[in-house]
Amino acid sequence: MNRIEVEFLKIGFSADKEPDKWIIEGVSSLLEIFSNQGHSGFSAPYAIRLFEKMSKFESIESVKKEFVKMGYKPIEELENDIDKWMQEGTIELFEKLKEINHTEYLDKIVQYFVKLANHEPLAPILCTDDEWNDVSDMHGFDVVYQNNRLSSVFKHGKDGKPYYLDAIVWKNQKGITYTGSAMNSKGTKIRSRQTIKLPFEPKTFYIDVFEYEIAPDDWEFKIVDEKQLEEVWKYYENPIID
Repeated sequence: MNRIEVEFLKIGFSADKEPDKWIIEGVSSLLEIFSNQGHSGFSAPYAIRLFEKMSKFESIESVKKEFVKMGYKPIEELENDIDKWMQEGTIELFEKLKEINHTEYLDKIVQYFVKLANHEPLAPILCTDDEWNDVSDMHGFDVVYQNNRLSSVFKHGKDGKPYYLDAIVWKNQKGITYTGSAMNSKGTKIRSRQTIKLPFEPKTFYIDVFEYEIAPDDWEFKIVDEKQLEEVWKYYENPIID
């Protein structure tokens, strides 16, 4: 059973009945196209957001006009560069979406495509034994497990507490984001990864930091408003700090 089948099964879908069958087929066809487009970890999230935005339009011409409004050059004027590639990929997905006969389910198809294309589960993860893969060989002497439904969830040791790598994303004064750690007013470093509560659905909190240079090429990041962390601690368990 592949990942797509597992995730639809988790939300009670069956490939043998309608309309579940139509939705699964629609999502699978979009995912196949997206996979063949060869996106990297950098371009994939942006391409997914573009398609989600453009899926609301009625025609390819409307999609092309929206790209121009966003600051892209008309696709007809571009040669082989990344802007043309992004537009072509979005249009390819848009065309496939509009080929689907069951138009009343298009919103659901897009919703599930976005989650699966972002490697997110359709239903909360439970961290049951069948959800874990031993990846210790990639981590030296540590016994490390990776969740096979949400690859950004790990635990150390069989009985370790699972944590999510992207619980916190820090955003500096220039709007640049990163994961890692940032310092609070007590001089304690708070990590991006945080211990999860079960059942778990991935949620990322964007927290403002001030970036400053303390020595040549040595930078520190200080949390601007620690009240922003209050929602993090409601959603996640036992803050992980350095």
